[in-house]
Amino acid sequence: MLSAYTWPCLFVAAGVLFLRRRLSAGHLVALVASFSGLVLLVGGGARFELSWAFVLAVASPIIYTGYILVGERVMDSVPAMPASAVIISGAGLAFAVLAAFNNQLALPPTATGWAVALALAVVPTMLAISLFPAGLPVVGGQRPALLSTWAPVGSDGPAAPPPGTRVRTIP
Repeated sequence: MLSAYTWPCLFVAAGVLFLRRRLSAGHLVALVASFSGLVLLVGGGARFELSWAFVLAVASPIIYTGYILVGERVMDSVPAMPASAVIISGAGLAFAVLAAFNNQLALPPTATGWAVALALAVVPTMLAISLFPAGLPVVGGQRPALLSTWAPVGSDGPAAPPPGTRVRTIP
């Protein structure tokens, strides 16, 4: 979760530093709000421990920031569908190789499992990954980066209990 909130801040900051972008008041407010979310996520009880998980958690938003910055420049001259096919194929191959090395590569055993896997592959993966590069030349990366920090509100918000609902822990 921490890396999901780190990359928008890094992206906007990198755009200002390296691409000489101007930061509007609205973008500045969104950036401060996003960074405040990072502070709330880490809190005062965080403990530093160097591990592969930590290295990957730090590397992930940095790599994604670079990917979006390069994508902004490249997607002006490259069609979105072939670029998306390369991105999706590369990610799929990388995950398949990692899963095979960890003995976690398993095909869905039922028709329902295949249907769920196919639906997940098409809607949130192919559709989202294809539309994002297509939109970069139109709106740039700054707006989607800052708006992405609202994703948990859209996905977790509907799962929140309505006001007045009594919430208790499960023993």
